[in-house]
This record gives sequence, C-alpha cells and structure tokens, in this order.
Amino acid sequence: MMPGDLVLTPSWTWHDHCSESAEPVIWMDGLDVPLIQSLDTAFYEAFPDDRQPINQAADSTRRYGTGGLKPAWLKPHSSLPPLVRYPWEQTYAALRCLAEIDASPFDDVAMEYTNLATGGSALRTMACWIQMLRPGVRTQAHRQTSCAVYHVFTGQGYSIIEGQRFDWRQGDFFAVPPWGWHEHANPTTEEAILFSIHDTPVFEALGLYREEAYEEHGGQQPVTSVFDG
Repeated sequence: MMPGDLVLTPSWTWHDHCSESAEPVIWMDGLDVPLIQSLDTAFYEAFPDDRQPINQAADSTRRYGTGGLKPAWLKPHSSLPPLVRYPWEQTYAALRCLAEIDASPFDDVAMEYTNLATGGSALRTMACWIQMLRPGVRTQAHRQTSCAVYHVFTGQGYSIIEGQRFDWRQGDFFAVPPWGWHEHANPTTEEAILFSIHDTPVFEALGLYREEAYEEHGGQQPVTSVFDG
C-alpha cells in the first residue's frame, strides 16, 4: 500500500496487515458489517497462525492496472476481483484526464472504481469513489436512497448536508445519510480530493435506488446552520 491506493479485501478471504516502515500506517477501513448483521449472515473463521505465509508477490496491478485492459488469454478467477490494488498514480492520472473533458454538476470530477471482470462496482455490496473538486467549484445539491462515508484525502472545503454546513480539511471524515440533500464546495485555489464508500450496489440490486436533484434556489440548498468540521 502507498498513500492514495485502494486495496480490496473481498469477502471470505484471508487477510492480515503489516507495516514494514519505521512510521505508523493509517488507512480508512470500510466494512459492510451493519448490513451483514441485519441479515444475520455474519461468519468468521480464524486463521490457524498469527500471520499468513507469503507465497508470491501480487501481480494484479501489472496484469490489470492498465486502464481497463487485460491479457486476452487470461480468465479472471471467479471468487476474487481481478484487480485488488488500485495504484494512486493511475487513479490521479485518470482524474486529471477526466477533468479536461467532463464533470458532473452534482459531484464535479467523480470516478468509480470498478471490477474489470464485470464492469460493476469494485465490491458486491460497496461502491468506491474518488472525486476531485476543482478550485472554486460548488456542486448542485441532490439526494439518493443510498448513504456514503467520505474521507478528505487532500485539500479543504465544505459540504452542505440537509441545510447544515460542515467544513472539512485533509484527514477529516463525514457521512451523508440516506435520502439526505447534499452538495460540496471548494472555495480555495487548490484542488480537493475526496474518497468515498457508498452502499449503492445493494439498493440497485434490490431495485430500490433512486436519485433526485434539488431544483430550488438554482439547485443549491439554503444554509440554516453552520458547524465546523
């Protein structure tokens, strides 16, 4: 793992973590535990040893981390996503390229990490996003039946969630509840980058996903109260 990387730990796979550096390692760990507990389908099996033996170096990035291309003769393993590590340098390059040609009025320059074998979300129950808020951008408000948890990777700005302003800066976290009006703003002269996890795949699979734009006040919510992040 390097700063900015996305690393997947698919369900029912052995995984452990190690730091070989002289400094602490901190990352955002996203889980679908609330959903699994609600469905009463939580299972756990302990590995017989404290650490797994390392048999080989991972090669998924070298095989698949090439902008959606894969070796023509290679069939992805059915139980694992073909790409497990999404390197930051490739992610950031994709953001910069998209920023030159297009953007969403609701999320500015936003991209979703995908499973290259299916074209769907990186994980079956969670969608992972990376988005760039360009300097001076304020997005149009909208809401979805799904919810999201955001991590501020770089930069600073604020989000208006259900009429309340939340200021954020690098390292902060904030959440958008289901069907909650929200918009984002970057009033600075530097780009801001947000990583987020959404439960959209669950709602889409059940036919319950819905999205709506906020049409009043030019698409932006009135701010009724202010909270510092």
